Amino acid sequence: MSKECVVFISSTNEDLKEYREAARDAAIEAGFRPVMMEYFAASGGPPFKECLAKVTPCDVLVVIVAHRYGWVPPDQPGGQTKSITWLECEHAESTGKKVLAFLVDKKV
Repeated sequence: MSKECVVFISSTNEDLKEYREAARDAAIEAGFRPVMMEYFAASGGPPFKECLAKVTPCDVLVVIVAHRYGWVPPDQPGGQTKSITWLECEHAESTGKKVLAFLVDKKV
């Protein structure tokens, strides 16, 4: 029995809903299980740590980058001001996961 591949889908949400849906559908069609913020339940924990905890068990991270910087978690260590998308990518790389980046064409 082969292990199910789990794909974390990261991006800003409001401006990239269609792209996120397309990434989710492509992951499912390829036989992968997508993990994305739309599936998260409120946990009451610190957003920064809770979000990165969702990245940890995944096999790969797909990031969709476009025109917005995105949400900056206030509970980052050392007073950093990175977006959650940036932090998710850094966390994935630091735990040995591949990060596949897709850039949205500015003309679209």
